[in-house]
Amino acid sequence: MEKERRYVLIVLDSDVFDNIIKSGKITVELNGFPKDATFLGARYDIRTDCIVLCYEHESFDKVKLGSIIPIDQRVILRKDDC
Repeated sequence: MEKERRYVLIVLDSDVFDNIIKSGKITVELNGFPKDATFLGARYDIRTDCIVLCYEHESFDKVKLGSIIPIDQRVILRKDDC
């Protein structure tokens, strides 16, 4: 049985998604985040009003099952000036 995996979380502010829906104008900075990372799912965090995306990739640090998954700061989405 697998006891650890290579996961990270990307946390995106909900205002960014509001801007995408209304104008489609955003800037995405990957800053070394692997383009072939596997998307595992998403959830909405009501406490922080953010969208949380989970990815897996061989280059990420190992995370033991049941441990807190680290937040990756390399992906930045921000609203463009409209």
